[in-house]
Amino acid sequence: FVENDVNAAALGEAHFGGGRDYEDFLCLTYGTGIGGAIIRDSRVYHGTNFAAGEFGGIMVHPQEQNREDIFSGCYERYASVTALISLAKAAGLEVESGRDICKRMAESRVEEILTAWVDEVSFGLVTLIHIFDPQMILLGGGIMEEPAISERVQKAVRERIMQSYRGVRIRPAQLGNR
Repeated sequence: FVENDVNAAALGEAHFGGGRDYEDFLCLTYGTGIGGAIIRDSRVYHGTNFAAGEFGGIMVHPQEQNREDIFSGCYERYASVTALISLAKAAGLEVESGRDICKRMAESRVEEILTAWVDEVSFGLVTLIHIFDPQMILLGGGIMEEPAISERVQKAVRERIMQSYRGVRIRPAQLGNR
């Protein structure tokens, strides 16, 4: 059998990590892009075309869409770590990775950039919560291993979701960025 990286990560979390006590959850990884997996009844939901979970393709900024770039206006263009690094570089910061940004969280310019980025991350998560009504969402990727980041994301999502969805658990993946 062959699985994509995020489906494999979600299966690992389902059996050995943060999802082992849940039959239904979503798993997202934030890095170069945004990967996603849907776990239903403790199994990966693949969809009709064996491609379910392409959460990076959620349209969050339709005004930015253009026909030449299928992902223009989409979630991963605004909420991936690549997007975070682009925001930081546009603000004049010399950074090459999410780690570089996390090391500088105390700086006011970095704080502003992180706030804008966390908002973008929360927009997609709120959409997914309202569509799937999951028991839990696991957040993966190296940046989500930083407690200050995952806590900010959880707070931003809680401020935006409808009251009836407030029971959803949002946690960093336990198995790390492997």
